[in-house]
Amino acid sequence: MATATLAILVIVPYLGISLLDPLQALAGQQILRIVLIPVILLQLMHWLYAERNIEVLISAAMVFILLFETLHSFPLQADEPDSPPTMRVITHNCQGQGTGGWLSWINQEGADLACIQEVPPSEREYIQRIGERHGFHDQLIVYAGNTSAGIALLSRFPFAYIDSLLIPELDDSHRYLPVAGILVDGDTVDVIGVHLASARGRAELNIVGSAWTVRKKQAEIITEWVRENEGPCIVIGDFNSTPTDRVMRGLRAELDDMWEVSGSGFGATWPAGLPFLRIDQVYTRGFAGMSDPVFKAIAASDHLALSMTLHGDDD
Repeated sequence: MATATLAILVIVPYLGISLLDPLQALAGQQILRIVLIPVILLQLMHWLYAERNIEVLISAAMVFILLFETLHSFPLQADEPDSPPTMRVITHNCQGQGTGGWLSWINQEGADLACIQEVPPSEREYIQRIGERHGFHDQLIVYAGNTSAGIALLSRFPFAYIDSLLIPELDDSHRYLPVAGILVDGDTVDVIGVHLASARGRAELNIVGSAWTVRKKQAEIITEWVRENEGPCIVIGDFNSTPTDRVMRGLRAELDDMWEVSGSGFGATWPAGLPFLRIDQVYTRGFAGMSDPVFKAIAASDHLALSMTLHGDDD
């Protein structure tokens, strides 16, 4: 029974069964999969001692899967690219708080591009005014109706175009993601600011599963957009899913996870007080990697802000 239960938890993220969505939402998170490793190792030793070969093989296979995932998504050593730096980018879920603080910080960090989630409508004019004062003359802030979950793209690079991407929301409504082309050294880099659905607070298991299903649909729409638009791009923001979650599989197949390419360690951003989940992420195409990552607690947000320098492609 214990072996079967652990096997289900390990294998579920690789399945596409909608009835298991609540379990998918939990079993795919990095922290659970890391915790499972010592548990299954202990069970493996028990089966070895008991000479139960079938259980030994099953447990060994599960350990291999989990270790492969861990080494793949938690790089052990930073690998800074040889190519020159191109831009400094920042992602931060401000949760509608600390506007002056994060505006000052992105300026101090020398950010060229910032994606801020949960921007309240009441702060829009202030952000535009102070942002321009800091050199972010090109801005795109999108909302879905009268909501506090706006997403802002602030850029020191000029916009070649602006657009938005319509995605479904948990309550059968919708939200928009900001899309912009920024002009970098004569080339247009497509940028999508991301904030995917989540179950708030102590949500019931069925709500957690529903949020995971919606998040998967949202990620599929973003992935399809990326496939249809060739050239360099940046997809940046709060994904509310860790890299081992099946939600992220399609997007990760199309783009490079900058932390996986050049980072070191967990790279966790949530919760801010004791971060153990990497849900704030940067994915790119046409960039060799990143350097100089900085994590910053700002105001009362339970997300750490993340900044990094992106390096141009070696080609």
